[in-house]
Amino acid sequence: MKTKKLSISERVKVYKYRRLGLGIRAISRELGRAPSTISRELKRHGDLLSRDSDYFEQAQLAHKLAHERRVKASKKKMRLKGKEIRHYV
Repeated sequence: MKTKKLSISERVKVYKYRRLGLGIRAISRELGRAPSTISRELKRHGDLLSRDSDYFEQAQLAHKLAHERRVKASKKKMRLKGKEIRHYV
């Protein structure tokens, strides 16, 4: 079973195949991933394709941004903001 997160090598392939003109379903078949995974990757980081950098640089940047998004999302938000309310509960 594949992990949920795309590896950096998979991201390189996604950008390479996309620049070559392959569609989302064709890329997903090549990587053995769900089309929705490829679609989300391109939706989040597709603007990187317009840059003149190579595939590896694009994939590194996308990987970094994805990691930062995971870290930010994993920080727990305090729902009970008031000290008195937290104490009461």
